[in-house]
Amino acid sequence: MIFVLDFDRTLFMTDAHSRALRDAKSDAPIGTPQVLDIVDVHAFLYDDVRAFFDATQGSKKYIVSAVTWYGPTSEQYQEEKIRRSGVTALADGVLLTNESKVAALIELSLRFPDEILVFVDDMVDHLVAVQAALPRVHCIHMSRDGAEQKSTVAAPEHMITVHTLTELLHDVSAVAV
Repeated sequence: MIFVLDFDRTLFMTDAHSRALRDAKSDAPIGTPQVLDIVDVHAFLYDDVRAFFDATQGSKKYIVSAVTWYGPTSEQYQEEKIRRSGVTALADGVLLTNESKVAALIELSLRFPDEILVFVDDMVDHLVAVQAALPRVHCIHMSRDGAEQKSTVAAPEHMITVHTLTELLHDVSAVAV
């Protein structure tokens, strides 16, 4: 089984991190790697991340993230934010995309054609797009308490929704068949 985990609002408290950066009132522009020096990025990982990675040691885990455009340093900012969070040391790889996450999942699907792929994201839009392109991928909606909901569509009735990675561990047996 391969877990493909969105970073922002799935593994990382993006909204709290953004507020902390704003409150710090730095001269470093948002979207630049320098702004990440202001706060301890590692402190914004959700509490259940390390336990999830420990509990799934027999499975591959990839982090996928769409790069939000802040300017010419956007990709470096996202890459550095993920690195400083500490999650890259736990994962088998990080996939950054300026495009749809569908392309990243297609790449993994082709690399691991016989593996069960479980894609977890807070954005239903991404999940629906991946499900349409790759029906074999199990898509799970992460709806963290207190996280801003950015989706423009509602989760389909058949889609599993979880609120924590601990809950995901309990529900993943339903998709492992």
